[in-house]
Amino acid sequence: MQKRLLLVIGSVLFSACSFILYEEDDVHYMQSCQGVECTHLLAQFKTQCLQEQKGEIIEQVEKSSYVGLQCRPPKKEEKK
Repeated sequence: MQKRLLLVIGSVLFSACSFILYEEDDVHYMQSCQGVECTHLLAQFKTQCLQEQKGEIIEQVEKSSYVGLQCRPPKKEEKK
């Protein structure tokens, strides 16, 4: 019972510590992680930036407890 309770609490804290922030020019991906999981998350963020957003990576951070990536998608042309 105690292990199950800790797993549920860990999942809530983990999901509460991740976000995607959309700014006018950039998209920021951040998520808490541990160990090898951080490397996989950073690879996912890169794929989202380069392939899905068709953007360029401005900055990336990989620490022992979180990863972050700043992506700059191409500017959308304004219709006249």
